[in-house]
Amino acid sequence: MREIDPDRRIQGAPALAVEVVSPTDPAEDLHHRVEQYLAAGAGAVWVFYPGAREVHIFRASGVTVLRAADAVLEDRRSFSLSLTALFE
Repeated sequence: MREIDPDRRIQGAPALAVEVVSPTDPAEDLHHRVEQYLAAGAGAVWVFYPGAREVHIFRASGVTVLRAADAVLEDRRSFSLSLTALFE
């Protein structure tokens, strides 16, 4: 098994990138990071907006917005999470 060097950049894109937005995150910076992830080949980018209780799911095919009221965040790898529970 190959060791991971924490001082070296990882090559390639993640299958899933996750961002949690803080009140001080400039919108342009966040938009740029999402575009970079997708351009590098990431399968999806989940952007959590705790104040709005929303998750924006970005894929090459478009954007989906989930709101906490009864929404369930699911991934193709059998992961699911109630947004109501997450934001409480």
